[in-house]
Amino acid sequence: MDIPCTAVQLLTALLLVLPGAVYQVARSRLRGPNPDDASATNRILRALGFSAALDALYLLLIGPSLFSLLRDDKGVLDWTRLSATLER
Repeated sequence: MDIPCTAVQLLTALLLVLPGAVYQVARSRLRGPNPDDASATNRILRALGFSAALDALYLLLIGPSLFSLLRDDKGVLDWTRLSATLER
């Protein structure tokens, strides 16, 4: 797996993967060893599921304001400039 190099890759990693990974580590530390944690597949699926649930919550909370920003022409232009600045 490569290290995220662009702003889009970094944002994807932060929003989609990191929350679930943090949840999985905290869960295993607080609850102690669990037979389900022996399989890496179970840990990864649990982390991705938790990340998906958090993403749905983010979308419910921030989605309406994000969609209104994207509908506005000036907002799209500002986001395009910001993303172009971050890509360099």
